Amino acid sequence: MLDVEVSPKEGAYNWDPQVPTLAIRVFDVLTCRDGTPERDQKGNLMPQAYFPLKHMMKKEFVRIEQLIFDDVERDGRGFPANFVPFNTTHATAILDAFDTWKDKLGAVYVHCVMGLSRSPAIALALREIYGIHGPKWDALSTDFITTRNRHVLITMLETADERRQHYRTPPIMGVKRPPNYLPKYRSP
Repeated sequence: MLDVEVSPKEGAYNWDPQVPTLAIRVFDVLTCRDGTPERDQKGNLMPQAYFPLKHMMKKEFVRIEQLIFDDVERDGRGFPANFVPFNTTHATAILDAFDTWKDKLGAVYVHCVMGLSRSPAIALALREIYGIHGPKWDALSTDFITTRNRHVLITMLETADERRQHYRTPPIMGVKRPPNYLPKYRSP
């Protein structure tokens, strides 16, 4: 059975996988003094407070996906200025990594700064997209229903729907989701 762990950054450093694991690490965007996103010489976003994982060289980490985006949600006018929101490129990277390794995985480990918003949204989306069940997966829908980042969740679900349409498979739950869609999670 595939296990899941959602964690803040404090728990990430010492997390020691015992089974083949896909790690999804989420970092805030480093900003310049003027509030604009900091970029390296190649134009890539710079992470704020990056740290290595103590056990990242263990063979149990089959893939470590590192993403940089801010914990922002859309309000009525769009996203706050100078913030980098989660987008389809981030969602595609997560879905590609999961699709590549899903048959070999024993666990999915997701962490962000607080472990309350972005990482639970990613785990909830994976649960919904792939129909994963188990005690920890099912607890996600109740433990984080008020704190998860709705924009991350919806973007993941919409990206998965678009991928399924591209490959001519039925969309998740049979419908295309409107921008304000909030999935109705099944109780265990």
